[in-house]
Amino acid sequence: MDQTGLRASAVEDTLGPVSADPEVLLDKARRHRWLGDYLRTVEFLDAADAVLDAETPARGGAANGGRRRSTLLRRSTLLRRLALERAWLRYDRAEWREGLRVVRLALLQEPGDQGLRLIYGLLAAHDGRRSDAFAEADNLSRQEDHNPDAPWIRAAYRVSIGQLREAYNLVLPLHPNREHQAECWRAMGEIAEALGEYRQADRWY
Repeated sequence: MDQTGLRASAVEDTLGPVSADPEVLLDKARRHRWLGDYLRTVEFLDAADAVLDAETPARGGAANGGRRRSTLLRRSTLLRRLALERAWLRYDRAEWREGLRVVRLALLQEPGDQGLRLIYGLLAAHDGRRSDAFAEADNLSRQEDHNPDAPWIRAAYRVSIGQLREAYNLVLPLHPNREHQAECWRAMGEIAEALGEYRQADRWY
């Protein structure tokens, strides 16, 4: 969705009734985060958190077993999304250490989750934690050749120590197409813009 569409949806979020569906609330949180409206982002994240906290999967006999498993799976998926959105919010606000605390808690439940490992690596990189950041990047590279997230993490560390040209060279060959590709394209655009590579920045934003 382009910026105009995002802003139109954000207006609808403001005018419309508050949903009790945590998935809808998380979608709204992501929209507002992308637009930089962090106060509304937090409101929707907290609302989603409250709904999920109040939900208790029904117990019962065999007839309810399948339904309960489905509910637990959905809840687990939404809790993952909630943790990721909170972590990305911290990332967007350059609150690296606060973001790391959020991700560490989430990783206790999902230690192998690739989305969580990516944002952990990025937060560590921007916080100047070279060993932690590069360990995540190396792990991603071992799991998959030409993984675009690994050079993104390494580039983030270069940005944190002021090596913008080195960061630019790392992201130049990338063509992000993963879960958080929009965030990656934007980070690439910011690096190019900081170097005065405005034509390339326009392509990436």
